[in-house]
Amino acid sequence: MSDFQSKLQKSLLGLQKGVQKSFQEGKEKIQQTQEIISLKNEISKIEDNRDELYLALGKSVFEKIANKEMEDELLEGVVDQINYFNEKITELKSILNEKTGKEETTTCECGAEVTIDSKFCSSCGKKLDEE
Repeated sequence: MSDFQSKLQKSLLGLQKGVQKSFQEGKEKIQQTQEIISLKNEISKIEDNRDELYLALGKSVFEKIANKEMEDELLEGVVDQINYFNEKITELKSILNEKTGKEETTTCECGAEVTIDSKFCSSCGKKLDEE
């Protein structure tokens, strides 16, 4: 009987060690996954900040070229395309506003939507042309 108890005890100890090892491995995988998620979140936040700077830089360059403060033949074509798209957006929004009964708006050079009777852009503060 003691041989049986000895084998049972060894089996239980082996099982216990296996469970402990599996538990430890699972715990390490969870910690590693948490670290990976944390790093990916940090990377994403930094990329978002970088992209905001790219956008700000692009808007700044756009405004300088549009206002003839800066010259670049390649970018002037891009500015013309952006202005074309802004005009089309303004036209379509006007049609949409007529259909929905909303106040008519226009788009400032910075891209912000402003009401037709606005004197200044609420986004960039630029004085708007009175037409």
